[in-house]
Amino acid sequence: MAEHPHSHSDQTKAKISDSVRRVWCERLKSKRIREDFLLSWTQSIANFAKKGGIGQEELEWDSYHKIRQQLELHHHMLASKKRREKVMAVTGAKNIILAWRENIARAAKKGGSGEQELDWDSYEKIQEEIIRQRRFQRTEEKAKKKELARVKSEKAARIKAIKRVILTQKRKEHQERAKVKGNTKSHRHRNSKEGKASLEDTQELKLCNPLTKIHMIENTNGDLTREGDTFDCIFPAHNKLDLELIKREKMQKEVSLADQIQAARDKKSKLHT
Repeated sequence: MAEHPHSHSDQTKAKISDSVRRVWCERLKSKRIREDFLLSWTQSIANFAKKGGIGQEELEWDSYHKIRQQLELHHHMLASKKRREKVMAVTGAKNIILAWRENIARAAKKGGSGEQELDWDSYEKIQEEIIRQRRFQRTEEKAKKKELARVKSEKAARIKAIKRVILTQKRKEHQERAKVKGNTKSHRHRNSKEGKASLEDTQELKLCNPLTKIHMIENTNGDLTREGDTFDCIFPAHNKLDLELIKREKMQKEVSLADQIQAARDKKSKLHT
């Protein structure tokens, strides 16, 4: 059916429209019947309410609303009367208290036998002074609390700063110790190398000394002077090496730990660059 739709004829369309119109007319009729029934029912109730029962007065159509308004007005009047009575009671109490205060003030002003007559506002002045003292004490206590809190915070900040400085110093000392250990190892390695070189030089000199002696014995005149020159040129070199070694050892002894660390850093920076 859905795949192959076909159009209705005019006759079938007219039948469908007539049936739909008939259904709607029946619905409207039933609705109107219900409305008419409700209207007649409400009218009958209103008539019975207007007439009332046996021995009751016949009321007007708006009598219920009028009675309700009268009741509301009566309640409002009662409430206003109660409010007035309450206000009057409060004012009467205030007047009594005021008169009592005035009597006390007069008696306090006059004082007892042999007492000085005071001003009217002396009691109020004393009370104000007490209030001022209490406020001053409160402000002082608040200021003290603030000062204590500030001192505590400053102390905590100082302790934190000292701890940070100590930690940084410990780290620096640890790093310096590690660097010094590395430098001492490198110095030992260098000293061992230099010692080996000095031993080799001394061995060479020992070997050269017999040779020079032999040449000096064999050659008497010109050759002696020539070998003597070689002898003189060998010994100054040996003396120079000894002096350089002594100077290095002295420099290493005299140089402080900080200078050694700085020198090692400079060497590292030069190597990196």
